[in-house]
Amino acid sequence: MEKSLNPNLMKSPLASNKQTPILGFTHTLDGVEDNENQDSLSGSSKRRSMVSLIPITQDLKMNQSNICEGFVLPNVELNSETFASALVYMIADCNLPFEIFEHKSFQDLIHLLKELVMPLVKTTSQAAIATHTTSMYHLFEEMIKESYLAKQISMSSTQDAWTSPNVTVFMEVTAHFVEETFQMHANNWHS
Repeated sequence: MEKSLNPNLMKSPLASNKQTPILGFTHTLDGVEDNENQDSLSGSSKRRSMVSLIPITQDLKMNQSNICEGFVLPNVELNSETFASALVYMIADCNLPFEIFEHKSFQDLIHLLKELVMPLVKTTSQAAIATHTTSMYHLFEEMIKESYLAKQISMSSTQDAWTSPNVTVFMEVTAHFVEETFQMHANNWHS
């Protein structure tokens, strides 16, 4: 699989089906033909505005177990959208509660790192991060369906749901499909 950073992602959120921007990172899919006439982001303008939140590059791996694997973070403009996206990725990667950002100890840590970030931390709340996480989840889910799963001729899926000891609900969906070369694949996505 090819790993490529799309430098024009912040300028143009539109991409071909081969390079599909998902929340600012680019998935380059092997075996997917370029189609310059199709917009993989056709539809709502909300999705188009969310694409340039944070430029991250990630390979789409067949055995990737979570959304945070393989990120490469280039220099990005610091604003409320990129900050909220980075917080959502931290929540997902560390399995943290949304309220972590309202604690004084977290705000003190951010203040030590950079004084420019403090106004962004003070305006970020548990409810805002929860809403942003939901928006990112739905966008990611839709982009996977449009850019990857829709290309398969036939597919089967399984679902598993469970609750962690801290009463956090998780759900995993596994898509099983066989390629034209009769090679079996199983992709896992979980929240």
